[in-house]
Amino acid sequence: MTTSDPSPFPADVTALAADRALLAEYTSVLGELTRIAESERMILRSRDGEISPPMAARQERLGERYAALTIGLKARARALYGASLLDPAQMERKIVYLVTLMKENQRLMNARKAATALRVEVVMRAIAEREAASALGAPANEDGAEDLGEEDATPGDRPARGASSTLQRL
Repeated sequence: MTTSDPSPFPADVTALAADRALLAEYTSVLGELTRIAESERMILRSRDGEISPPMAARQERLGERYAALTIGLKARARALYGASLLDPAQMERKIVYLVTLMKENQRLMNARKAATALRVEVVMRAIAEREAASALGAPANEDGAEDLGEEDATPGDRPARGASSTLQRL
């Protein structure tokens, strides 16, 4: 130790402690992100589950922290590995699992968005068809929907049979 060094510990011991703290925080954040992604997957797989705004906000904050820690970990990876603190294969498995979860969650989210868009399209089409039939003064059919009549309408102008029951299923 030199007289200009205010620390009572050698620099390598201090650096090792900092590396351990960095790795511990990185592993903790990675684990928390994985738990949130697993919860998100369960929610997205359920028909009615919704991701809460606090959960999404927490995931975003952790993602930002994870990105910052990744930069620090990359800079110190060789030292961590040299000190036998980092098992690259184990860390890679954890990261690959998180990436797999995130990709699956994105796929599930996209499927949900597509299903919602389809439901909205069906509802909007049924409303437009009902308004068009009403404007023509057409009587209601057996579903309670108005019918344009077979002789006046082209197939594309007629309300779909069972449109009302389709809306009820949605």
